[in-house]
Amino acid sequence: MCIFNNDISGIVSIEGSGNFNIGKLTDTENQYIVYNDSNIKTPRTFICKTLNTFDQNRNENNAVQPRIDNCVSFYLEGDYELFSPKEE
Repeated sequence: MCIFNNDISGIVSIEGSGNFNIGKLTDTENQYIVYNDSNIKTPRTFICKTLNTFDQNRNENNAVQPRIDNCVSFYLEGDYELFSPKEE
């Protein structure tokens, strides 16, 4: 959830109910929309994924072994529009 001076946007996920998207309608000053993405009738063509291009360290049972103990892996990818200020 992102809350700015004149804007609110985000996703609220409720187990058993789905994902509720919150966002400002384009070309409006104070009109927002809240919808459950499971109610969208248009087929989704976008696929959100990344390729695992790194080599994994595996043991004799083919189980992935950590390269460093107590290491947390995290990958985040975004474009410029994601973190740039929105025009009002």
